Amino acid sequence: MNSFLATGVCFLLTAQRTQSQFGQPTNANPFVDQMLKDVIEAANESMFIEDEQYVLVVDLFILRPELQLQIFDGRMEGLKSLNRSSDAILTYSEDSGSPIFTIDTSIMLTNMTFKSGAKGQVSGLGFELTMPDIILDVLIEGVDIATIIEVDIGDFTDIKPDVKDVRFRDIGHIDVEIIGLTPELDSFVSPITSVAVNMVKRDVQTLVTPLLRELLTEQVRAAAPSDLSTLFG
Repeated sequence: MNSFLATGVCFLLTAQRTQSQFGQPTNANPFVDQMLKDVIEAANESMFIEDEQYVLVVDLFILRPELQLQIFDGRMEGLKSLNRSSDAILTYSEDSGSPIFTIDTSIMLTNMTFKSGAKGQVSGLGFELTMPDIILDVLIEGVDIATIIEVDIGDFTDIKPDVKDVRFRDIGHIDVEIIGLTPELDSFVSPITSVAVNMVKRDVQTLVTPLLRELLTEQVRAAAPSDLSTLFG
């Protein structure tokens, strides 16, 4: 049995198993900190992003040049920066008819990066122009994620831990550097930057957040004893 489950739950269960015993919210920081440590050890540092294509149009009064932009070899890094950003509060309830412990906390990813190559073809200038290969280098200051863990202890012989919710809440400043863009394409700096920012926001919500839920669930379930009565000595 992993020690962190005992740290997070056992100290609340060693006395009477009654509503009054667990009526007050309790700090569960040791439980969450150990769980996050295990997640970091199990996680890959990098996440590879599928190639994408975009059509960007710039209004230059008389002309409206169009850039067919291809983004490739995308890679997001920083999953191992995971840390707890608020106190983990453990509460107890029997409202569902079963004794359930709930841990509510926030976790943070800091200084994540996204890097990719990009290339494209410009039309609408009266001539075709091939954009040189560029590099998108993106720094994400922080990603705030709300997390809820439930431990259903049933009849005290069959513990059922689960990660009830992992929800994207906020994202910090996103800095985009475009490396290699030539001066004649300066008008595309703003739309390319917007594409990079929106890609990162989308991928954090649709790829990173579900992956964190999967990793957290694996660690919580791996730590659960098959018979909770063993925790009472």
